[in-house]
This record gives sequence, structure tokens and C-alpha cells, in this order.
Amino acid sequence: MFGVFKSKPITSRMGFFLATMKVDRGTNADLAPAAIGAYVTAFAAAANDEIAVGLIRERLAGLGYESLELRGPVTSFNVENWAPYVERSWAEFAANLPGQQDLVTIAEPRVFVGAFAAFEALKAGVSEREHVAAEMFSYLSDVCNGVQEAKEIRLKAFNAAHVMGRELARLFKGSDMLPRALLSSLYGCASLLENEAPYCPDPPRVLAMANTLFETFGCLIGGEAHDDRLPGVPRIR
Repeated sequence: MFGVFKSKPITSRMGFFLATMKVDRGTNADLAPAAIGAYVTAFAAAANDEIAVGLIRERLAGLGYESLELRGPVTSFNVENWAPYVERSWAEFAANLPGQQDLVTIAEPRVFVGAFAAFEALKAGVSEREHVAAEMFSYLSDVCNGVQEAKEIRLKAFNAAHVMGRELARLFKGSDMLPRALLSSLYGCASLLENEAPYCPDPPRVLAMANTLFETFGCLIGGEAHDDRLPGVPRIR
């Protein structure tokens, strides 16, 4: 009898999926001149993950990108856990994503392009892991300089650094070898943001940025990817 007092679960007519694509710039004019491509996150409302990836490829191709390579597994979400996920993983990009109630009303396939991170050409003798790490720290240098010197929050650079951090964690997932310099530098950036937060115009936002970097640090230490743990999804080892 007590079941009548339970709140009804939030349901949606469509599934909701996240995919990260590595793309060549093609004819896209939004990337910096020196960039040859980008890692792009995109969310799709679709009947299943295969259809979602197809929709995302079509949307990114329409933006001029070429050589659309899926990076890692496609992540699916329970609609009722969408808001906690965005708050934890994409707080700095939330304004560009649909709200939880918006998902419930989506009745046909749609694509939402998320944060992206442009990258330059891979130099000779540099591994993919080293390349992604270097690009991440290039963005983080801009973020930290903005907070420490100009007392401004450079969200575009931070979102790009976060995308690179997610890719870096995926590349190192399950690895027994982690460069000490990488971990030290990442922890240093997170600590700098944490320490500078009280002196910035929006301390909570800067603290949230620091926590995002600490999460990436934790993923690297734990040999995990960011989406290995999702709200409401049991984790089995």
C-alpha cells in the first residue's frame, strides 16, 4: 500500500547518449588556424547507441568536419540521472546542454554538440598520450594565467582542457605506468585554482573547475575513464 506514495520515475521517449569524436578540421572555420582537428563531445537523443552515433556523425559532417573517428565507448544515460551527471561532469558547459525536464519532452532524434578541444599536428617522436597531455596543459596554462593574473575565468579554454583530460584518462585507462611529471603538473593546476578561488569574482565556479581537475587526477590514479562511474548505474568489478 505504501507504493502509492512513491514518486514516479522520470521517463523519456528516447534514449540519450554521449559520444566523443576525433575529427579533422575539413572545411570547419571555427578552429584556430594552427589546429588540424579536434576532439568533440556530442549528445544525441535516439532509439539506440548505433543510431545516436550515426546522427552525431551526420551533424559534425554538416559542420565541415572530416574523418569522424569514434573515441571510446558510447555512454547511455537514465534520464532521471541526467542532472547529477551534468553537475558532476559538465557543470561549466551546462548552459549549452538540455535540462533534465527538456529531455523528457524530446520525442524525435536530436543532437547537441558539446565542448570541444582543438589540437595541432602531432610532432615526430611524440606519442599520442604525450600529445594529448601537452594540448591539455596548453589550455590549462591559459586557464591558470587567467585566474592568477587577470582574475578572469576562461571557460572556453577550461572546457577544452576538460575534453583533453577525459581523452587522456581514456588513453591511460588500465595502465600500470603513469608519468610522475604529468600527475604533478595536473595536481598543481588543480591546487592553483583551488587556492586562487577566493580572490576571483566567482569563487564557487573556480572551485568547481578545480574539482573537475582533481577528478581527472583521480581517474588517472585509479586507471579509470570519467564515465566509468555514472549516477544511478551500479558498478561491478
